[in-house]
Amino acid sequence: MSPAVHLVLWAQVLLHFARPAQPASSGGQLWNTADPTFIDECVQTHNSLRSSVDPPASNMYHMKWDEALAKSARAWTRTCQFSHNPLRLSQGKLHPEFFPVGENMWVGSPVTFSPKKTIQHWHSEAVNYTYSTMSCLRMCGHYTQVQCGSCFPTTPAYPNQPFCEFVT
Repeated sequence: MSPAVHLVLWAQVLLHFARPAQPASSGGQLWNTADPTFIDECVQTHNSLRSSVDPPASNMYHMKWDEALAKSARAWTRTCQFSHNPLRLSQGKLHPEFFPVGENMWVGSPVTFSPKKTIQHWHSEAVNYTYSTMSCLRMCGHYTQVQCGSCFPTTPAYPNQPFCEFVT
């Protein structure tokens, strides 16, 4: 495995109440990151957006779900800290093989969350990225993390505690 492959996309989704994109009156349950529907939506959205990059990538891996990363993401989001996990830069701490581990974070209201909308939001930063210079005019780090050609696992997570609130 090449060194570039070791850069891993670790999409970490943080919410106020971690409920699916349903009106409060629907009685929606918490997202279950082990649910095949949740996993499929995450992986398919990543792969769809990654395959749409222009110019086309020559080394773009297809994303797949990695349960070891999902376990690490769930553990970190349960701490309710709206910051990057400091262990992502320590070899072997978040995953036995992948290093370093990259993160994208998202915060929003419970009714606005869906895996697809979140990943599309990150991808929308493409307008700020200049391919020829590989630089950002404004924020585009979430976009470059989604589009990292040699990144391949994806593991969104969110806190299960309804008291995990962040003020912006």
